[in-house]
Amino acid sequence: MKFSVRHSNTTLSIIIEDAAEIIFHIELPGEQDNIAGWHIRFTYLHKADPKELNELLGAIPQLLEIQVDEDAHPTYLNVLYAMFQWTGEENHELQKQSSTEHDIPNLYGLHQQLKHALFNFEVITSSNTEYYEAIFPHPGQERLPVHIPSNRFDKSPVQTSQVVLKIAHERDPKCIEYFINNYPHFQEYVISADPPTFKVFTGLSKALVKLIKQENANLGIYISLVPDICTFIVKKELDSEEQKEYLEPILSSFETVERKLERLNGIITDVKNEISLTRLDQASVRQFKEDGYGRLMHVISLISGHYLRIYDLNSSANFWRKAKSKDPVLWFFLALHRWPYLFLVFLIALLSLPSIYAYQHWLTGQPCPLILGSPDSLIENSCHPTFASPVPEFIVMLTWYLLLLLLIFFIFAQIMRKRWLYSQLLLPRLLGAAIVGLLPLLLNDQSWNIGILSSLFNSVFLALFTYTGSFIYVFIEVHNIKKFIKGYSIAQALKESGRIFLIALAETLFIVTVTSSLIFPAVTSNIGNVILNYRFGIYASTSLLSFGFFPSLIILWTGIALFIGSFVQLLWQDQRITESI
Repeated sequence: MKFSVRHSNTTLSIIIEDAAEIIFHIELPGEQDNIAGWHIRFTYLHKADPKELNELLGAIPQLLEIQVDEDAHPTYLNVLYAMFQWTGEENHELQKQSSTEHDIPNLYGLHQQLKHALFNFEVITSSNTEYYEAIFPHPGQERLPVHIPSNRFDKSPVQTSQVVLKIAHERDPKCIEYFINNYPHFQEYVISADPPTFKVFTGLSKALVKLIKQENANLGIYISLVPDICTFIVKKELDSEEQKEYLEPILSSFETVERKLERLNGIITDVKNEISLTRLDQASVRQFKEDGYGRLMHVISLISGHYLRIYDLNSSANFWRKAKSKDPVLWFFLALHRWPYLFLVFLIALLSLPSIYAYQHWLTGQPCPLILGSPDSLIENSCHPTFASPVPEFIVMLTWYLLLLLLIFFIFAQIMRKRWLYSQLLLPRLLGAAIVGLLPLLLNDQSWNIGILSSLFNSVFLALFTYTGSFIYVFIEVHNIKKFIKGYSIAQALKESGRIFLIALAETLFIVTVTSSLIFPAVTSNIGNVILNYRFGIYASTSLLSFGFFPSLIILWTGIALFIGSFVQLLWQDQRITESI
């Protein structure tokens, strides 16, 4: 059988002959000599001249075995590739119609033959195991065998594959370029291959990414194909560092937002399916699922971290939701990202309870704060305890301390279980900066005096200044990053800035309330007179628990801690405020 191509001024014709007998002959406009053009022509023949199309289909098995002249080879590949697509679509349509009647016999078998001839990558292990022989197909031309030393490949698969692939490209560039251009189809074919073929193909895939990124062997023109190659690697890779290395090119690619999200969601879905569908013996199931779950969480943490760095908190949280984890701490963090204002309202409501007691006492006109318990051992003054039993007030404060202890317990529990991969959702860098801003306030007597003795006007003005300054810093940071993203708007930056600010505010308010209340009794020896002169607050001490609660101090310190933390964050200008520590 012979496949020949003839050109005229504006048309191109292909002729398939078998022993001087013409089996198939058709003309096509020259500019349509591509996959799409032939696909359209096969659809036309199926409707207008099915007999002629059947003659072509009948000749396909023999056509796949021949070698084609170099000048006819591009058209030959276009015809086979278009036929592969067309038979696949027709077979899919036939299955949708749930019908066995079709005017083309064995359509599925023909599609599989084309798939095997076009994309059959296989690896043959030598009898003495000295090398792997990788066979690269190239329909219409001789297949390219490549020998890979097995001992070197097993020790360093990526480096060995780089050298081998570069030499193979120099030896037969068209064959290797055919492999690269059709990589998604090769990848689909190899998934069900034997372990040696899959192992070698994975090593070659990793090497191909490095060669393309380094623009080695003039392969830089294939940079747009890197996300497809990396997608296969990340789905099948078990090593965490390898996952991170090959996920980064996908995250930093120039694909559209929709296409990138679709690709990343596909990776997560495939990893989850692999965990649920794999069948092992009962003894291995638990360990496999634990390893698979850890792998899934690591992939999601890398993806989520990328979207946090570009201040897309919705996408970051949505990927974590796909894990469908039952971890209560993770869901708490996800809820914090989705509704930060609810947590802030909850904290303010909790603070309002002791504030109401302090306000009621302030209305009495007594010259000292509301003192609970027995103050005689702490402060010698003329103030007398208002309540003999401080149970309701202590319950309120114990709630804060129990929340803190619960948080610490879960943190250590998750670290011990090695699942603390979602810590970036807590915005630890911004929280750490706020804690650094709080430390000088806690350790300086003057800052206590400012927090308690400042007039109402000064306190309100200073608080507004610090809160506004902190929000402006967050907005500038978010704006500087999102202004380079397609579809950016000021409204979007304000929305994300507000969410980040509310998360930081809720966290800082919690930390300031707990730490100031706990440390206050320790500084009474230095500022005892201040306590006597300031009435709007609560001070209590028993053998079990001591605390000092002054609303104006907490509100002012929360703003100052955030404001100082903003300047601390400036020292990390090369890092986003949403980065993990």
